[in-house]
Amino acid sequence: MPARGKVLHGVQATTSSATVISSTTYTDTGVSASITPSATSSKVLVIVSVQFQIQSDQSGGYGAGTKLLRGSTTILDNSSSSIGAFMLEAANGPNGRIGKRGYYTQAYLDSPSTTSSTTYKVQAAANTTAGTSFFQAKEMLVFHQ
Repeated sequence: MPARGKVLHGVQATTSSATVISSTTYTDTGVSASITPSATSSKVLVIVSVQFQIQSDQSGGYGAGTKLLRGSTTILDNSSSSIGAFMLEAANGPNGRIGKRGYYTQAYLDSPSTTSSTTYKVQAAANTTAGTSFFQAKEMLVFHQ
């Protein structure tokens, strides 16, 4: 029978406040979690749940994207630079107003190659300053072996 791994440690971080994004510069969404891997070979599973709303009174489309970071290093990029379009987009509605709201969950299996304390966080940015996005990174779960 093959050897089985087991989860030795888990961390949960939550927030109840929303972060307003109206810039094309990536901004912290307010939730982060830190762990200390037990070995340099440890795998870390990061699960993030995010609630969002994007809106604009301008004509044309409006979008926003998120990134998952380990410290200051981007490890998962949902922005236009990596997939060709922002992950969350809205098109014109009545009278030029656009909007979209929803909830998504992402998971990422990381290999941080360290036994030092490691912090994971979510950042978000808009593709234009013509609108506003509200992000609430509701929960982050981090597990390591």
